[in-house]
Amino acid sequence: MNEKYSIGIDIGGSHISSAVVNLNDMNICKNTFVRKSVNSNETESEILSQWVECINETNFHFGEKCSYIGISMPGPFDYELGISYMEELHKFGSLYKKNIKLFLANSLEIAPNQIRFINDAKAFLKGELKTIFPLETFDSAIGLTLGTGLGSATYKDGIITDANYWCMDFKNGIAEDYISTRWFVKKVQEMTGYKFNDLKEIISSERTSEILETLFLEFTNNLTDLIIQINKEINSEILIIGGNISKANSFFQEKLEHNLNSMGLHVKIIISNKGEIAPIIGSASLWV
Repeated sequence: MNEKYSIGIDIGGSHISSAVVNLNDMNICKNTFVRKSVNSNETESEILSQWVECINETNFHFGEKCSYIGISMPGPFDYELGISYMEELHKFGSLYKKNIKLFLANSLEIAPNQIRFINDAKAFLKGELKTIFPLETFDSAIGLTLGTGLGSATYKDGIITDANYWCMDFKNGIAEDYISTRWFVKKVQEMTGYKFNDLKEIISSERTSEILETLFLEFTNNLTDLIIQINKEINSEILIIGGNISKANSFFQEKLEHNLNSMGLHVKIIISNKGEIAPIIGSASLWV
């Protein structure tokens, strides 16, 4: 083959998505996208078998086995060695200190050095910048993935960095306590007494219709405070927001822009419409 291909994989707290990416044009190869729901609180065997099944399906649809794999993974994680250090984060606890790289290499019958890992928020921002913007048109950007947890990455002077804002001191805890699906679930339970699994359930339930405006007002104020805090470190021109919470942007984007403008922060806010495609492209591009 003249083209060069790799599999890009996005792993989140509730799913795995994979696809073959043509590294010449950064496009997803036809029919190779596969997505599976994964319960991140399952056993090690259950989680890893679902990951392998997803990758094998992508290879099947491509028609041959890809030699190179890039994986977008939340932290804490040793991205060089492929070892998970997620513990007490409500996800992937059974994988704590497990060598994911060696397991996948053995299961997929490839060499460990044919697998590379990247932080999920870093992969998201990298994928967005590779497919939307010519990098020379601006100097800085922030990428936030709002979902099961809070992912963050920054772009400055041509370099994309894993920002780790999820664990920064924020209000009475850390940022992820206030800006994540977990915050929505906890807050709604406090306000109504009802327990929901995710934001989609919360928005669609008749039980929450009267509190949604108040709920999102508090969330938007939290997000505003976080961006203000972040901007003290990096004076960004662009803020790209992804993750499942970004799908509810109609509830918070306009208010967020108003809040930031009133504080003198004129940041261009872009809501990603790529879903898992951006981190898939970002992780696959580890092989460029």
